[in-house]
This record gives sequence, C-alpha cells and structure tokens, in this order.
Amino acid sequence: MSSAAESRNVIRFILQIISQIADYKYQRRIWVNGEGPEVDSFDDTVNDYCPIGSYIVRAPEEYEISEVQLKALRLFHEKFEAFADDNDYPELFIDTPEWKEIMGLADKVLDAFGWSKETRKFV
Repeated sequence: MSSAAESRNVIRFILQIISQIADYKYQRRIWVNGEGPEVDSFDDTVNDYCPIGSYIVRAPEEYEISEVQLKALRLFHEKFEAFADDNDYPELFIDTPEWKEIMGLADKVLDAFGWSKETRKFV
C-alpha cells in the first residue's frame, strides 16, 4: 500500500462487501430473486472479497487495523472462504445454520470496524 488513504479505501471496499454478506434481505432480493436494482451474485461477492480479504489477513500491518479488528476479520475470512469453496447456490444455503453463522461473523467484523449497517459507512 502506498498511502493511508488507499489503505482506508481498500478497507471501505471490503467492508461494503462484508455488509452485503451480513444482510439477509439483500441476499434474498439480489442473489436469490434477482430483483435489483443492483446486479450482483454470490459468485461476484466471493470473487470480489476473497483475494483482497486474503491479502489483508496476511498483511494487516499495511492496513493499520487493530488486533480486535484482525481477530474478527480472520475468523470471518477463514469460515467464509471454506464455506464458499463448498457452496455455489444461495437459494440452497441462505437459510442454513452454516450461512447464519457466516452472517453473524460478518456482523462482528462490521462492529469491530465501526461500520454502520444502515448507511454502509464508518460511524
């Protein structure tokens, strides 16, 4: 990373993705029903999140995140990546206990970073 502003933008981008992972209504409306106006899919979410999430977890010092933030992000990241490897169709998993656990971990990441779920911005 070359600057604190770029680092913050990457964190903002990743938290926007995680906020979608935490939002059941969004998933049902967009991923399952395709109602829009957003155009998104579970595959898009995985492809947008995983490479960047992996890098942040491996090099947290580049993003100036706290131990609490890193712990929440690392746990979410490990569970989400493992889940995404085995699941492709949200209509089949959206109501499972395993997905509810992922959504709960996503909420914990958002809380650790002080991210508003309503405004999808830092508090």
